[in-house]
Amino acid sequence: MGIYMGKEYGQPARQSGPRNQYGQRGGKPPYNNSRPQPKAIEPVPLPKDFVEKAERVMSDPVAEWTRKITTSKIRRLFSLFTDIYNVENRRTEPALTEENVGRLRLAQIRMLYEAGRDRNVKDFLDSAGLVSHLKAVGTDRDAFICYFHYMEALVAYHKYFGGREG
Repeated sequence: MGIYMGKEYGQPARQSGPRNQYGQRGGKPPYNNSRPQPKAIEPVPLPKDFVEKAERVMSDPVAEWTRKITTSKIRRLFSLFTDIYNVENRRTEPALTEENVGRLRLAQIRMLYEAGRDRNVKDFLDSAGLVSHLKAVGTDRDAFICYFHYMEALVAYHKYFGGREG
């Protein structure tokens, strides 16, 4: 009896094609190098006319995400900042507390996670510049309060323009 190597005893098993230097069929390496690397998100200060910016972002007739993202999804992102705002609105110091700076970083991570899960959320965050504006807040209390009001304006304009409930 021969050693089983193919369909029949004694026949060598067939290779279904040439193998590359990585031991795989085809000509590509086992990892995908051709995908563009993501760029770092740069901090961008919120403009003074942030209410008008919120209106422009939410009334964009070309943006597909404005019809697909729900008000509840935007409110869920907004709610990440309400507790921080309630604490910082009563304070008078120019800098955020160390605890709230950490909470802002965690909120940023949560926003990015939601963007990774839902393409419409990513498009919304990119159009509104929410992550880059949040990075620009740093430890500045007044900048955070403006950021919070900007998010409030985004929620309000989404609702005003007939945003989807969900």
